[in-house]
Amino acid sequence: FVPGKDIHHFCKPTKVAIDEKSKNFYVADGYCNGRILQFSQSGKVISNIGATGFGKNQLLGFFGIPHGLAIDPQKRLLYIADRENYRIQVMAMDSNLIVKQFSLGRAQIKPYGIDFSPLHGGILYIVSYDAEGRKYPDGIPGITLDASTGEPKQSWKPTHQAFNRPHDVACAKSSNDSAVYVAEISSNKAWKF
Repeated sequence: FVPGKDIHHFCKPTKVAIDEKSKNFYVADGYCNGRILQFSQSGKVISNIGATGFGKNQLLGFFGIPHGLAIDPQKRLLYIADRENYRIQVMAMDSNLIVKQFSLGRAQIKPYGIDFSPLHGGILYIVSYDAEGRKYPDGIPGITLDASTGEPKQSWKPTHQAFNRPHDVACAKSSNDSAVYVAEISSNKAWKF
């Protein structure tokens, strides 16, 4: 493995999401390249989406470590956890255009992991990490957002202790199961809610 910046090399990719309709897949090539690569089912690069850009008020399509991906298969949207820019960018998968963003900066939420659930009209589960512990001295919670508006719906965390560096989240996709799973990297623990 040789890291690189061209379309034939990754540099510390962070997440993969598969489009059920087209069978194309997306890779968040996050830590070094700040981009999303779209591949065909056979592994051919289709699109190189975005560029690296850190800081407040970044334009759409610039990423400060795209760290997580989630797909709404019905609306054909790709949700991108733009970690260091404190936001979720939303891409229309049929055009590969970033169509909107949900800012998380006011709440000081750096989105590490993200997943989409079709329940309740579409919701996003997000986990974050607060290294300094200033905003959330009792541990940063996971949050649930309305997938259409980005409005917060609720926050959640373990009952008797704080998360210890939550890094990814996954949720059930059926109305018969509303489980949410969170993986931590410091404790090597997984939570089920």
